[in-house]
Amino acid sequence: MKIHRRKLSSLLLAVVSALVLHCSLLSTAALAQTPGSWEPYLALLKKDKSSGVKYAAIYGQDGAKWATSIDAKAGEISAIVAGLKDSSKFQANGIVFAGIKYMFLTQRSPEGVVGRKGPNSILLRTTNKTVLIIITNDGANPANITSIDFVADDLKKKKF
Repeated sequence: MKIHRRKLSSLLLAVVSALVLHCSLLSTAALAQTPGSWEPYLALLKKDKSSGVKYAAIYGQDGAKWATSIDAKAGEISAIVAGLKDSSKFQANGIVFAGIKYMFLTQRSPEGVVGRKGPNSILLRTTNKTVLIIITNDGANPANITSIDFVADDLKKKKF
């Protein structure tokens, strides 16, 4: 069987394009559905260069737990999502996570806020589909915690 070079190159291009498309779709779908695949992101959140992170969590905006080193109580994630959309809810009721009520301090970015309870701060940030949560070590300055912004930006680029 004789194949012309033009047909061969077109065929190879079509096969390579299909493989690239399949691999990119597969990796995104696999990441979203595979338990434990969010652990590297959780490790990035906890491994902030300031060493100020005590706990970190990644939840879906629907309340599903994706990866966490501290668990939310029932209804807390939906209240957090609502508060991130309208910070007046946090101003009135505080930020409640893992059964602890934090006082709302400030809007950190359009998608994030900071709260405080004693020596610990809570940082919240949303992406397209997730809520990122960090609880700081005692006395850590929340302004020095940058891992939450790095992870949020990366997840947004990947449509999460």
